[in-house]
Amino acid sequence: MMNMTIASPVFWFALGVVFLILEILTGGFWILFLGIGALITAGIHGLGIISGLNQGILTFLIASFLSLFVFRPYLMKRMHKRASKDVGDPAGQMVVVTQEIPADGPGRVSFQGSTWDALSESGEMIPVDAKVKIVRQDGIRLFVKK
Repeated sequence: MMNMTIASPVFWFALGVVFLILEILTGGFWILFLGIGALITAGIHGLGIISGLNQGILTFLIASFLSLFVFRPYLMKRMHKRASKDVGDPAGQMVVVTQEIPADGPGRVSFQGSTWDALSESGEMIPVDAKVKIVRQDGIRLFVKK
């Protein structure tokens, strides 16, 4: 039977897993680094580099703060780039019709690297390969005109 004390690598590993689960549940992007610190502490402790509670706590604090200050700015910048790719207000942008837009229903246009449902603002049929201007967006549909 394994003896799990607060100074054991199993304790630090379990604590790291708990922190990672809490990060998933809360999404604050702070607890993640405590989890990384605990997992690093478990690994260093498991290798026999450290032993005892004091060394474990010190390693945990150092690893947590280092991971926080080294990785968080990079990850936040990456997440911000993804969030900034939002469509925003597409009104006024020119797009190409990829599937005929009938007078009474949706067709498809190519916009920002994918195809979108599109309706003719004026109710007229618009043929494939026609260049049209986006008038407005309603949910995932674009309203266009020639």
